[in-house]
Amino acid sequence: MLKKIILHAAIGGTIFGLGIFVTNELRMFNLGGAMLYGGFFYGILSVAYILYKGALPHVKKKINEKEIAKAQENLLKYKQLFNEGILTEAEFTEKSQGLKRKIL
Repeated sequence: MLKKIILHAAIGGTIFGLGIFVTNELRMFNLGGAMLYGGFFYGILSVAYILYKGALPHVKKKINEKEIAKAQENLLKYKQLFNEGILTEAEFTEKSQGLKRKIL
């Protein structure tokens, strides 16, 4: 991932540098300005996207872990309600099946 970040930051920096050259040396202010901003935003956005894609699996894993924990908690609540006679066996079975799928 670090190699990709360095590569895309270097590409953005190169485009930015060419924009400076075009603006200052060739006096093409519109094109140079566009290249300056283009290089800057390319570098920033590409690095941000690489970081986002790298973090995405970790975020999904955390969300999944929280969903499993919540399903386990709800299953225990339903079991307690069933044991207390508040839920019938059919109601408990219906509610617990979806939760068991999330857990397993």
